[in-house]
Amino acid sequence: MINTLGIYISWLLLQKQLNIPNDHADRICAILKRGNCNRVLASPAAKIMGVIGWSEIGLSYFISNVFIAILVPHLIPYLALINVMGLPYSIWSIWYQKYKVKQWCPLCLIVQFLLWMIFLVDILFNNIAIAQNTLLNFVLTACIYGVSLLVINILLVKLNDGKYTEYLEKELYCLKINLEVFKALLYQQTHYAISSSVSRILWGNRDARIIFTVVINPDCYHCAKMHKRVIQLLAKAGDRICIQYIFRSFGKVYDSGSLFLISVYFSNVISESKKMEIYDNWFVEGRINKDKFFKKYDLKTDQKIVRSELECHQRWDGMKGLDGTPTVFINGYQLPDLYQIEDLICFFDLEI
Repeated sequence: MINTLGIYISWLLLQKQLNIPNDHADRICAILKRGNCNRVLASPAAKIMGVIGWSEIGLSYFISNVFIAILVPHLIPYLALINVMGLPYSIWSIWYQKYKVKQWCPLCLIVQFLLWMIFLVDILFNNIAIAQNTLLNFVLTACIYGVSLLVINILLVKLNDGKYTEYLEKELYCLKINLEVFKALLYQQTHYAISSSVSRILWGNRDARIIFTVVINPDCYHCAKMHKRVIQLLAKAGDRICIQYIFRSFGKVYDSGSLFLISVYFSNVISESKKMEIYDNWFVEGRINKDKFFKKYDLKTDQKIVRSELECHQRWDGMKGLDGTPTVFINGYQLPDLYQIEDLICFFDLEI
């Protein structure tokens, strides 16, 4: 029971060391007036040679004790001996907190108290005695403690790597959403003249200050995914942005998808919400089974307005010689590689 409590307290200490929030640990650390677990754990003596923390050693120690007590009880005398050898550390820890750090770590004090409780239990049950096969049992006991510490240390290294990666991602995001950084990177991109004369396929607020132009291929799998993301962005933005589509095909033989989507947009008998629904369905299933989709809606794609619109798209696309689809532009500037369209929600009110 004492060692199980030691595992819990050591785990709280470890979370403090790793800066993982824990209400229980915070409440315990606030018990004493001069209590400051963070300051004690940040002191130079909190780690041996700056590598292995005492909280790691404590956790592996108590776990090993429980393992021995339950599974290999004939090693309990050696457990007791190791406990006796660790008692001077408890005295040094209390001295260090009082005179060096001048702050108390209640969690650390609980650990020292538990070490002495184990010592008292060992005396009470006469556990401090060396049995036969001393060398072999010492080696086995040392292996149990050593393996426990090694496993915990490896797991902590992986956990710390994950936390560092998370920290870097947060720092990068903070940098990305800085308006000056965004504008500086955006203005480094080539500017393309894109107006309603290039494409009249517009969604959202046509008078918005921010126009996202998406060069998109109706037959492209990645463009289908981009369409879904664009519509989600439009839903979040409301009337603050306008989405403009410029259709690009692999060749004239593949123009049927572009002609169909343009004819949907210019249809006088289909409502705005229904048009968007058809676009959504196209990128989900229509592009895969075109003939069935065309028959379902039976739209004329040979109208002059439809052909003229596609020619405008192709003329602009041919002049610019862009590579690949989908390609996203913001008021004519190509979206910098560092950014995803989901990041742009921070810049809807930006003057570009």
